[in-house]
Amino acid sequence: PVKSIPYYVELNQFLDLPLSVVPNNGESVNVVGCCQMIHRKGIDILLKACQQISDMTWRLTLVGEGPLRTALEREFRNRFRHDRVIFRGGIPYEKRVEAFAGQNVFLFPSRWDGWGMVVPEALAAGLPVVATDQVISAHEFVRNGVNGFIIPSEDPSALAEKMEYFIRNPETI
Repeated sequence: PVKSIPYYVELNQFLDLPLSVVPNNGESVNVVGCCQMIHRKGIDILLKACQQISDMTWRLTLVGEGPLRTALEREFRNRFRHDRVIFRGGIPYEKRVEAFAGQNVFLFPSRWDGWGMVVPEALAAGLPVVATDQVISAHEFVRNGVNGFIIPSEDPSALAEKMEYFIRNPETI
């Protein structure tokens, strides 16, 4: 038997977050993505997924910086109201737990991620995770239909379907 522990991150601050209130009566489901704003992270795939469910009740917060942030922000602003998609920018590493407070679902549409520590962080914060099959940590921690979903990479329709699942079934959050 072999165990691989690629990173060690203290998760107590995530475990200490109060669970977010589950939306009801048509309230918006708050979804969050945290990553570098680079092509590999698939935020453009998330944009396409959001367009497919634009008539539903959701609010997206994106946390992170990178060379594509300005272009991505412009693309989202061209398609959605300013209060529906929020770009928070970067958060200092020691305060990253703040990205998960008040959120309902974590989205990680990465085209490839050698590990993805953000997945166990989101789970420790009490959020279900929707990640692609190219995020290695998702294979370790996400159990389809139990604490989230693993979807095919590069598939905005699969991402939209899982977002819609949580919007239509908020009690599963």
